[in-house]
Amino acid sequence: MIEIGLIVLLGATVQSAVGFAYSLITMPLFLQAGLNLPQAVAMSFVTSTAQRIFFMAKKRSDIEWSALRVPIVFCLLALPVGIFLLGMVSTESKTVVKQMVGALVLLTVLLKTAVRMKPKPAVGMVWGIVAGICSGVLNGLANIGGPPIILWVYTHDWRKERLHSASIAISMPIIPFQAVLLLWKFGGEVLPTMLTGLCFTPVALLGIFLGLWISSKVNVAVLRGVVTALLIIIGVVYLLQPYI
Repeated sequence: MIEIGLIVLLGATVQSAVGFAYSLITMPLFLQAGLNLPQAVAMSFVTSTAQRIFFMAKKRSDIEWSALRVPIVFCLLALPVGIFLLGMVSTESKTVVKQMVGALVLLTVLLKTAVRMKPKPAVGMVWGIVAGICSGVLNGLANIGGPPIILWVYTHDWRKERLHSASIAISMPIIPFQAVLLLWKFGGEVLPTMLTGLCFTPVALLGIFLGLWISSKVNVAVLRGVVTALLIIIGVVYLLQPYI
């Protein structure tokens, strides 16, 4: 329990300090702590929900829901596909599961760092559909659906406050559906984990305030560089599990 609490604290602190990476950091560490893949996804999902609600409450006045409908709808439609894939992958060996998580971490980090979209006044609907589908699948599979949405959001030339609120807002309607689908697919396997995750809500909130304090003292660009390097190392180590 202490180990899980420390992982939640670390992930929440990093997420709050640099604006991303909660599930990218916690998923591999939850697996290392002994949770199986569905349990790790459930723990990551529940403990990240408190953070999303917190930041949503702070940024609600900046949200323009009408512009977010397309990715929200297609994220919801694709979410069951991700849950189905989670069920398939969870039957594999621990080594294969860790390799899959490592590959997802690497792919996500590389996309986030390599893809640079020039902001435009108008973005085609097809990109909202693609972002929503990718986010829904990744949310269901590993609770890491944020990066496709962030990439889509930052193709818009919206004001900074609206950009920061949009990705959080898109994730909010997904929460109850993801909870129901996880319980429907895995039932008793994840229910105790989800209840335990709720007990770590104060730890996640503590991490938020700790991360905000750190970001006020340290250059955020430097922090993001350190976190990105750490995620690449984690991804490579997990991807190369059979050879280490």
